[in-house]
Amino acid sequence: MWEAESLRFTAFPAPIAPVEEPSWWKDLIGEPPERRMTAPKKGTLQEEGNFDGGRLVLSIQPMRIDWLLTAATRQEEGLETFPTVGPFAETLKTFSALIDRWIQSETFPAVKRVALGTVLLQQVEDKHVAYGRLARYLPKVELDTLNSSDFFYQINRPRASTSGIANLKINRLSKWSVSSWRSALIAVTPGSLEQAAMGPEVFTCRLELDINTAPDSSEPLPREMLPRILQELVNLGEEIARDGDVL
Repeated sequence: MWEAESLRFTAFPAPIAPVEEPSWWKDLIGEPPERRMTAPKKGTLQEEGNFDGGRLVLSIQPMRIDWLLTAATRQEEGLETFPTVGPFAETLKTFSALIDRWIQSETFPAVKRVALGTVLLQQVEDKHVAYGRLARYLPKVELDTLNSSDFFYQINRPRASTSGIANLKINRLSKWSVSSWRSALIAVTPGSLEQAAMGPEVFTCRLELDINTAPDSSEPLPREMLPRILQELVNLGEEIARDGDVL
């Protein structure tokens, strides 16, 4: 089962839609952010706080707006697991519901592109098991599961959108790899750093997804179609996570 290391939704505002300093965080979360950083001359704003067991960040730049949900690491969780937000299916459902409320709000700007991104992990017993697992997700790749290392596979398989918007294509970019993770506790004493404890090496299958509307048109996406587009991005992400690299 895939665990979500992070989830991201990106909106690229149309040139006709300058973004001021909105109240999106408070409107959607129901309370002010824990942290807020703004740089008016650069036109940037970042707000963040806890959400659904993870750490949520709203980042506004002149050319893009990101909502990013990442793991809130806690030292007391121990050294034998990698930090995640939670199971992919459950986390995606909660995150996409938040984004759906945002894109249907009155203050949502006109946008020319949107994207759903995620980093997914599956913990396995060892490196060989990890490569065997990836081989099942990548049927068109000949992978030596016993002798492979440093494997990285990236591919984009665009599809025509089913949203009803003429000529709209959806990019389905996926990146597959095997990674290892090891945590350490560091004891800090005056004048020195000492390694207090080292966790076991944890191997994972790693899948990075970027499902996005293709940049073929400079016209804003129809506002009334955005919920349908969001659901399409969600469905395509779930399909790749479930079925692997499919046409």
